[in-house]
Amino acid sequence: KGKFPSAKELDKPNRRSIQDLESVGGGVDVTIVGSLVDIKKGTGLIFRCPECNRVVQKGACRIHGPVNQVPDLRIKAVVDDGTAALTVVMNKDVTEKLTGISLKEGLSEARDTMNPDIVGHRIEERILTRIVEVRGNVTSDEYGLMMIASDAKLVTPDIKADAEALLDKMEAAA
Repeated sequence: KGKFPSAKELDKPNRRSIQDLESVGGGVDVTIVGSLVDIKKGTGLIFRCPECNRVVQKGACRIHGPVNQVPDLRIKAVVDDGTAALTVVMNKDVTEKLTGISLKEGLSEARDTMNPDIVGHRIEERILTRIVEVRGNVTSDEYGLMMIASDAKLVTPDIKADAEALLDKMEAAA
């Protein structure tokens, strides 16, 4: 007979390959591990509409027109796990945790340099090409897979263990 999973088991991340997520059209509360291969435009310091939370362009919301912008921080990146790639969007909390750059620090640096893009460049310097473990929900649309991250951390690969696991897999297949 089956038993109910414990709260600890339920909170355990469901590790999937991006190719697998692609074949089923997404997933809920999944974890992927891959390389950050691209940092997209719109990463770093952004400003949102206080009413609808949309990103404000040139001081105006597409819906509400000119608004008092609310500063925010995010990462939009492409993660490739060797089977496929997807776009990941990370909110302020995940971005701060992953990069060590706070919204307050980003605002201050943007003011000091008179360049809001500086924050995105700093984020890119810190994480581009790094291996990341990301947890969140994955959806699929005409642009491909997109994950809204609930958590992320940089991973230092254990190359020796990975090589041994690959060798074991190859020997088992032979």
